[in-house]
Amino acid sequence: MKPLDRLRPFLALLERPSRYLNQEINTRCKEWEGAVYRVLLLFPDTYEVGMSHLGLRIIYHILNDQEGVLADRTYLPWRDALEVMEREGIPLWGLETGRPLKDFHLLEVSFQQELAYTNLLKALDVSGVPLLASQRREEDPIVMVGGAATVNPVPFAPFVDLVFVGESEEAQVEIAQLMVDALVRGASREERVDLLSTVEGVWCPAKGGRVRRRIVLDLEKAPSPTKILMSPTAIVHDRVTVEIMRGCSRGCRFCQAGFQYRPVRERSVARIMELAREGLASTGYDEVSLLSLSATDHSGIHAIIRAFMEAGESSFVSLSLPSLRSGTLTEELIREIRRVRKTGFTMAPEAGTQRLRDVINKNITTQEIMETVEKVFSAGWDLMKLYFMIGLPTETREDLEGIAHLVNEIVALARRVSQRKPRLHVSVSPFVPKPHTPFQWEPQDTQETFDEKIRFLRGLISTRRRAPRRRRGSWSGVELSFHNPRQSLIEALMSRGGEEAQALLLEAYKRGALFDQWGEVFDFRIWQEAMEAVGMDLSNVLYRTRGRDEPFPWDFVDMGFTREFLWQERQRALKGETTPDCREVCVGCGLCDQEIAHRKGKEEAID
Repeated sequence: MKPLDRLRPFLALLERPSRYLNQEINTRCKEWEGAVYRVLLLFPDTYEVGMSHLGLRIIYHILNDQEGVLADRTYLPWRDALEVMEREGIPLWGLETGRPLKDFHLLEVSFQQELAYTNLLKALDVSGVPLLASQRREEDPIVMVGGAATVNPVPFAPFVDLVFVGESEEAQVEIAQLMVDALVRGASREERVDLLSTVEGVWCPAKGGRVRRRIVLDLEKAPSPTKILMSPTAIVHDRVTVEIMRGCSRGCRFCQAGFQYRPVRERSVARIMELAREGLASTGYDEVSLLSLSATDHSGIHAIIRAFMEAGESSFVSLSLPSLRSGTLTEELIREIRRVRKTGFTMAPEAGTQRLRDVINKNITTQEIMETVEKVFSAGWDLMKLYFMIGLPTETREDLEGIAHLVNEIVALARRVSQRKPRLHVSVSPFVPKPHTPFQWEPQDTQETFDEKIRFLRGLISTRRRAPRRRRGSWSGVELSFHNPRQSLIEALMSRGGEEAQALLLEAYKRGALFDQWGEVFDFRIWQEAMEAVGMDLSNVLYRTRGRDEPFPWDFVDMGFTREFLWQERQRALKGETTPDCREVCVGCGLCDQEIAHRKGKEEAID
C-alpha cells in the first residue's frame, strides 16, 4: 500500500489535508518503470511555502525534460501529519508517483534558510534513511543539498552525501546524464557519489577539499518553466513569478545574497514578456511578480513596466514589484505602475541614520527615501512596508533613535500627501553576520543586548503611538514588528558554525527542534538545552570580533571574489566610507573575467 493510502484514513483530522493529495495542474508525471534515473525534490518546509518557490519549479522542469529521468516533488508534512506518520510507520513520499522516499536514487534538497536544517533530519528519519551519511547503505538514496543556505556546508555536512554550491540549472543536466549512465552500467552507490563529486559546484563532505561556486553565465538562455505548477489549495504566492535579473551590484556589506549571486545578469524585456504571457496562459493567474534582488535596478525596467501595463490594462493583470530601492522610482515609473491594481510598496532603509547607512554601504540618502515616500503616497498608495536592522556594526543609541525619527518623518509626510489614510508596516530584524560578506569578522549582539534595544525602540514608538488616540498625531497607522532575536541566534550558529554546530544540530533535532523558521512553533528552550548538552560556547562562536587572518569554517568554499576584497570593504565600513555600484566602477572583487561579467538584457523588439 502506498504511503498516501495509509495516511488517507487520518486526512479528515489533519490541518489542510489538500497538502498531501497530488491535485496540481501542469504536473509532469512520468511512468515509473520507464525511467532509468529517479530523483525526488524535497523542499524542507510546508507545501504552501515550497510550492511557491521558483527554484524548485525550475529544477523540476529541467529534470523532467531529460530522457530517462523522472523527477517528483515532496514537501515536509506539518506537525500533525508527521505525528501520524511516525506513529503508523508511514514514510515521506513523492506527491505524483506515490512512491516512498527510499525508492528514489537521489534526494535533492533545497535549503533556503538555516533554520530548515532540522527539517531535513526529520524527512530522513521518518523515511527510514540513516541520519549520518557514513551509515547509509547501498539501497539508500544519495542525499544532495543546494540552495541559498549552503555557502557554509559545515554544520550539516555529516548528514548529506553531496552539497551543490551555486546556481544549478546547467549542472542539473550534467548530473542527470551522469546518473543515467552510471545506473545503466550498474555502478554502486559509492561510485555514483564519487562520480557526481566531479561536477563543478559539487562538494563531497567525505572527500573534503575545496569547491567553487557554480555560476550561470547567461540568464537569457537559462530555462524557466512556463507551464507553472498550480495548486488547488492556497499557497504563499499564487501568481506567475518571472525572474528578471539575478545578482546585485550595490554591495550592501551585510547582504549575503548580494555577494552570493554576483555578477548581475539580466533577462531581455522580450524574454521577460514571453515568460509572463506563457505563464499567465497556462495558469489563469491575474498577477505577475518580477523577481530579483532589486527590480528597479534592471536597465530596462521602464520598458518592462510599460509593456506589462499595456498588456495588463486589457487583461486585468496586476504587477507585483517585491523589491524596490529608494532613488530608483521615477515619476514616470510610478505613473506606469499605478495604471493597474496597486499593491503595497516595500523599502529597506535598513538603518535610521545616514552615518550607519554609509557603514553598511546602503547608498541611499534620507532625501532619496523621503522623495520616494512622497511619490508613492501621492500616486495613491496607502501601504508601505519598511525594513530595518538592529545590531549592525558600529551602531549607537543615536542610530536606534534615528529609526524612530525616520519613521516619524515618513508618516508625517505620507499624511500630508496621501489621498487616503496611510499605513506603515515597520519590521525590525536582528543583524546576523553572514559568511562571505565584509561583516563576517564581526560579532553578533548578545540576546540581552537585542532585548534592550527592542525595549528601547518599543518605548520610542509606543510613546508617539498613544498620541493619536487623544489628538491627530504623526504615528497613526504604524504597525511595528520585531523578528525574534532567539531565532536570529540559531540562524547565526547554523550559518557561521563549524564542527561544533554539527553536534548541536543533531542534539537539537533529537530534543524536538522542528519548523524553527516558524515563529509560532519555534521553541528556544530546546536549543538552550541542546547547547548546554554539547557545551556550545557562544562567546567564542558568535560574540567576538575575528582576526584578519583567522580561518573560518567556510574558507574552503570559493565564491569567486577574494577574501582580501571583503576585508578591505570591512575597513572602509569602519571608516564610514562607501563603495560605488560595481556596474559603474569596478571595485576589484576579483570575480569578473572574460566569461564572468555583468550582462545587460538584450535589446529586442516587443510584440
